[in-house]
Amino acid sequence: MAQIYKHTQIGFVVLALLGFGILVILGVILAAGSHPILIAVFVLLLACAIVFPLMTIEINDSVLMLSFGSGIIRKSVQVTDIESAKIVQNSWLYGWGIHFTPHGWLYLICV
Repeated sequence: MAQIYKHTQIGFVVLALLGFGILVILGVILAAGSHPILIAVFVLLLACAIVFPLMTIEINDSVLMLSFGSGIIRKSVQVTDIESAKIVQNSWLYGWGIHFTPHGWLYLICV
């Protein structure tokens, strides 16, 4: 299988927002002491910072594959199952991440 295309996007906005949140929570933990909820939020933000700031699209002879981060979250589609493709502009109301929209599934990272 020859690789035809590969592109990785870095979500700088996502990284900045998650980094800011991590620093704020860490500051509160250091100032006020650890609390289970603060620790849980810190771990959740840290996990999101590891998984979601990168999105890679790869296409080879038979498969289109999309993955976030190191590939923990991934989706693959057989090239033969793709009927058409077009450039679209989604409303900002659809947000970021992975979710269903009125037009189908959205996989989006904010660069």
